[in-house]
Amino acid sequence: MSEEKKVIKNIFKIYSDQIIVGVSLLVLIWSIWLALKPSSRTDLEVLSDLSPIDKEGKIYKMVGTIIYNGNPVDTALVWLILKDGSGNERSPSPPSCRTNAEGIFVFDTILVRESPMLSDSTGKRAISKGGGQSRNVQEIIVHARTNSPEMEGEKNVKIVSEGTRRVSEINKNKIIYLPVIFLISILFPFIIRSNILKYMSSIIAAFLLSGGMILTIAISIAYTSTIGEGETLSLGFAHIAQYKNEWIFLLTSPLNLNEPGFWVPLWVLLLSVIGASLFTVLIIVKQIKERPDFEKLENKVNPDVKELTKFNKVIENIVRHQFYMIFSPLGSVFVYQLLVAAEAVTQPVTVAIAALGSGPALNIILDRSINFIENTIEKKKKEEEEGGNQE
Repeated sequence: MSEEKKVIKNIFKIYSDQIIVGVSLLVLIWSIWLALKPSSRTDLEVLSDLSPIDKEGKIYKMVGTIIYNGNPVDTALVWLILKDGSGNERSPSPPSCRTNAEGIFVFDTILVRESPMLSDSTGKRAISKGGGQSRNVQEIIVHARTNSPEMEGEKNVKIVSEGTRRVSEINKNKIIYLPVIFLISILFPFIIRSNILKYMSSIIAAFLLSGGMILTIAISIAYTSTIGEGETLSLGFAHIAQYKNEWIFLLTSPLNLNEPGFWVPLWVLLLSVIGASLFTVLIIVKQIKERPDFEKLENKVNPDVKELTKFNKVIENIVRHQFYMIFSPLGSVFVYQLLVAAEAVTQPVTVAIAALGSGPALNIILDRSINFIENTIEKKKKEEEEGGNQE
């Protein structure tokens, strides 16, 4: 090995912790910058609702506008992609148009259904005659583009039984700092050698993740007050939609909100995250009284095994509660659905108390489920062994 490589290896060995922390800080700053950075894409908003222009509900008309930084964009190219229930895609006729001086675009004729819709006994539209619903358009994707300057934007509109629902894709960059903080918090205990640095970084990451999740959900709740009833915010794996005058976090499809499925109100989601945060804060506050003895921990010649075991247990608790925190929204969905099944959601106080403890509830349920399965398998094996011995 050359002398230069030996020097580089020794430098990395001595300053590896500092290098890891520095790189992690740069990644964290980058993720926060992405969240704060203004979007460079146009904000496409569909106005005047997508609405049918015939009594049979076959032909729809779309009127919209292209806006950038609050100003209308003229001569922007707008085109539509129509998706049916079988996943097929097609375009209307004409397939595209340009916005006028006010940034407005119009598609007068969009064939959505190939045959008239029948009505059921309640007066609601049922399946179409002949082709079924698979050939009917269920989603319209609106694309917009300008060449000078070069900008893009899109909006999804779902056609549901009770009307139309606009689906807005949430910019993933706005929340990327949450998984970054989570990954840093669980990787540091494995890759950092210094116990002091490991301890301090775990505590700081725990506070950052707790504050970040609370802030994100609080901003989401505030944002829902500025959008319309027919708007749905999509995260890809989940949605935020309005159901019975309440904004909900929805893990199932938003197409049929008469029976929304697996969901929880946003305020319950916020309380669950606050509850999980309190657990984490209690563990950290406890360390003021039971602070590790770093002199014994850093003693390489004669390390204190008892103190080291106690220290590893503290780090393990902090990391475990990071998992509680990141999965607390899913736990709140389970707990809320159990309250719905028990018809106990009529009292907000009852729901709020349950929500505060729902953060780590899913992890506790999983732990008990695994223990139950292991005990059952162990018991079954013993019974089989006893049965074989008797024979």
